[in-house]
Amino acid sequence: MTADPVDFELLFDVLPSPHLVLRPDLTLLALNDAMCRLLSCERPAVVGRPIAEVFAVGAVVGPAQPQDWQEALEQAKEQQVPQVLEAQQFIHSAPDGTEFLRYWQMTLQPVVAATGGLRYLLCRCLDVTDQVRLQQQGKFNYESFTLLARATHDVIWDHDLRTGHLWRNELFSSLFGHPINSETSNRAFWQSCVHPNDWPALEQYIHSLMAEAAVAGNAEYRLRRADGTWAEVADRFYIVRDDKGQPLRMLGAMQDVTQARDTERALHQSLTQFQLLADFVPQLIWSTNAQGQLIYINQRWQEYTDETAELLSADDLWLHQLHPDDRLHTQQRWQEALRSGQLYECEYRLRSRLRQYQWFLAQALPVRNAAGEIEQWFGTCTNIDEQKRAQLLLAEKDQQLQYIVGKCRPCWLRCWAPTMWWASSTTTSTAF
Repeated sequence: MTADPVDFELLFDVLPSPHLVLRPDLTLLALNDAMCRLLSCERPAVVGRPIAEVFAVGAVVGPAQPQDWQEALEQAKEQQVPQVLEAQQFIHSAPDGTEFLRYWQMTLQPVVAATGGLRYLLCRCLDVTDQVRLQQQGKFNYESFTLLARATHDVIWDHDLRTGHLWRNELFSSLFGHPINSETSNRAFWQSCVHPNDWPALEQYIHSLMAEAAVAGNAEYRLRRADGTWAEVADRFYIVRDDKGQPLRMLGAMQDVTQARDTERALHQSLTQFQLLADFVPQLIWSTNAQGQLIYINQRWQEYTDETAELLSADDLWLHQLHPDDRLHTQQRWQEALRSGQLYECEYRLRSRLRQYQWFLAQALPVRNAAGEIEQWFGTCTNIDEQKRAQLLLAEKDQQLQYIVGKCRPCWLRCWAPTMWWASSTTTSTAF
């Protein structure tokens, strides 16, 4: 039983990849159906024509760099070795005349005769447009990412969990002094730089994120610089996972927040000292925001009014603690100070926890920012009750004295007027 002869021409025609066959003189001998579809042409219209002519006119024109194509053809002919041209650009024309770019990967395979001479050149053309565009997009993304990593003030890092490689931008070396090389580009080096007291909690936190299928996290810890000092860093990162939820990479940005944390601690210490001082002095100390709403009172105020800072508001201060007779002019003075931004000064009576009213001198100044805008008001209330009551008593006695003098004056004039007239009429030196 003999085998059926193989119809190679039929097999060539049904190959899914576009193929064409060239003679040694580079004229087109044959092309399969896939190549006809790629060129948008009929087979009889191109068979027998030079391949350079076929690619120069028609629905497909190219490649964009013909010298590479010509050199590959010549080398395949002379050296009789395969040639591969990656991503050759061709211009395709649609039936409506619209032009668009496509990329072909072209492989030339010499077919040598038994005598050793070149018989054919088999050319396979693959449309690799999608792959090229993905590569171009990836290259653009990589270049953009690199530029962003250079422009930012953060240490950008990328940890490949499969290989263990840890990439960082140049700022890592600038901020912390460590060189960027193979010895520092791994998790072990990073772990060795984390403060020993911070590592257990940090490691547990990262493990919990991995187990919970989280996609983002942030942490603060101390990182050793190359000179042995410690920097406080704030680390924010994202976890990239595959379709099954397994972590593949971690991408993050690290900031050196040492100066900011030192400033916060110094500010906290300053506020603590201010509060101690404010609670020590005998005055009632308070502050409001720019709109005049109370945001702070010291311990002395709470002791005097028996109110807490949470319960005491600006309205409570002016409307409930003030003496009813003092409310109108006190509110007017305060609103005028808020409008003008000038010194606030006013005397009024405040009700104590014993429900007794005492006189206070209230004074406040605005605190402005760099732009000159008022951000807060700081004020004090000084107890002047004794002085005020003494002043009022003195004023009352003075008023009484004036009243008495005013009542007695007509009588005094009637009693003494003749004598005064006689005294003024006599010529003796002993007269009154």
